Amino acid sequence: MDDSAELARMPIATGTAFVVSQSGGGGGSSSSNSGVVHHGPQPRVGGSPVPSEYSTANPFQMNAPPEAEPEDAAGSHGLDPDWLPGLFMEEYRRTFYLHEPVNGKLTPDKVRDALIQTGTPVDVLREVWELADADRNGELDLEEFALAMFLCTQSQAGQQLPDRSQPLPRELMPPSKR
Repeated sequence: MDDSAELARMPIATGTAFVVSQSGGGGGSSSSNSGVVHHGPQPRVGGSPVPSEYSTANPFQMNAPPEAEPEDAAGSHGLDPDWLPGLFMEEYRRTFYLHEPVNGKLTPDKVRDALIQTGTPVDVLREVWELADADRNGELDLEEFALAMFLCTQSQAGQQLPDRSQPLPRELMPPSKR
């Protein structure tokens, strides 16, 4: 967790408060509201500059016009803005893909490797797995992995995990599993 991050408490349906880190800006310069970071000269594709209305990450995909972009971090990923793990999706997405998913899912061994790195105790990780594997298929997709990472962060911040005998609150249930 970034030492300079501000902490905000967000209540959830079970009455348990979850701590959500709201990180400040980062390095690099970004173009208006496109979220595209530019380093050095204007990006080029086949010798031609990439027009500013196109993403530098994918020159075949146009950026959304600034007035059409969502205002919150979760919404910018096409996720439910009320889904708490979505607030940190960029970080969770990078970690997910670093562990090389197969067919969009991480095996239990790969999830274990990722979650052990959080420093969360193994007995808590057992509970996290049970809560995060929403479809009970023995593997975690990106949303389930994001939930697992979020729960690890919350546990480390001293928050109690949700009761496994109850359905996950809507703000924790992965949007694709609702």
